[in-house]
Amino acid sequence: MVSKRFLGRFVLIFVLTLSICYGVALFDRPQEQVDLQTAPKTDRKATSPKIDKLPAKGLVRYIGAPNSSFKARFGEPSQSFRSVENITWYQYQPDNDSLLLVGVNNYDDRICSLYQFGAFEQTAKLHVGMSMPQLLKLVALSTDFRLTLNEQPVQLSLTEADLVKRPLLAFKNGSYAICYFEAGKIKAIQYLDKNELLRSQTYKVRSKTPLPVRYSGMITWEDEQIALEQSTFELLSFERKQGIFIESEAAEQVATRVITTLSQAPKNYLSEKQAKRYQRLENERFADTKSLFLMPKEIAPKLLKDAGVDQNEYEIYLGMPVLDPAQLAVASTGKEQTFWQGIVTSKSEHLGLKYDHGLLVVVLEK
Repeated sequence: MVSKRFLGRFVLIFVLTLSICYGVALFDRPQEQVDLQTAPKTDRKATSPKIDKLPAKGLVRYIGAPNSSFKARFGEPSQSFRSVENITWYQYQPDNDSLLLVGVNNYDDRICSLYQFGAFEQTAKLHVGMSMPQLLKLVALSTDFRLTLNEQPVQLSLTEADLVKRPLLAFKNGSYAICYFEAGKIKAIQYLDKNELLRSQTYKVRSKTPLPVRYSGMITWEDEQIALEQSTFELLSFERKQGIFIESEAAEQVATRVITTLSQAPKNYLSEKQAKRYQRLENERFADTKSLFLMPKEIAPKLLKDAGVDQNEYEIYLGMPVLDPAQLAVASTGKEQTFWQGIVTSKSEHLGLKYDHGLLVVVLEK
């Protein structure tokens, strides 16, 4: 007869042995199997945060649509011009309180970007003039977006400054919107597709695959110059709070003389670094041309003297590269913003401007 003492030892040994066997089996599982079961959950949280997506209502519905569909709704634009980014821009002003710049991809004739300035009648809840608290009631803002490009993941990150000045929103139709804030309210909205968002590099982008090329088109500047100048003039007038500008032939002639004088000997009027930037611009190397924006007090007196400009009568603004007026109108930081706002808020009523291969010269009569 088996004693109780022996039986107790047997049960204890059996339990310990069984525990050890299960432990060995657990730790002997192939590492690949463990990774497959645990890694996706961690990665998903780290690289694919849940993004609130707004319903595609209002102007965002036209992103990816044929240009003909927009024209069918809004008619012919007041003017158009082609940029070096293989985009043709069409300008509309449906009423006195709004202005639209519609960017059409020249490859497929579909809308890839659309700027809205001012109030505009639409069914979308997102609109110009919203405050940040109103926007936050509509949608939760995100700092990280995960996209795919050529079947490869691309990470797009926003800084704290981005969230305050130009937060990014996503829509259920795959489009995006950048809300540009000024004085605590949305000043303008840019609706755009994925490729244009990545191509613009408005935000920090992490990608193992090359991003879409931004400067890839060649244009004949002489053919586009007048429309580009007129579009810039109208957008400046639209944004002006103290009444529209008046075109000045005298100021325009001054701008022409400044460009001509500068192009003949840029090293005489610019620093060494600035002259190199100007040379790249002349060679249409827009992709690697760093921006340069000079306010009236930063313009070399020798340039004005040689161009026959009376400093007591005119103020000169010089900026490059400027490839479309919206680029400056939505600038929320840096010299670009100072440059644009200096012109918009000027007390002068008379203005003239000239473009030349991405160089913009604006002249204001004092």
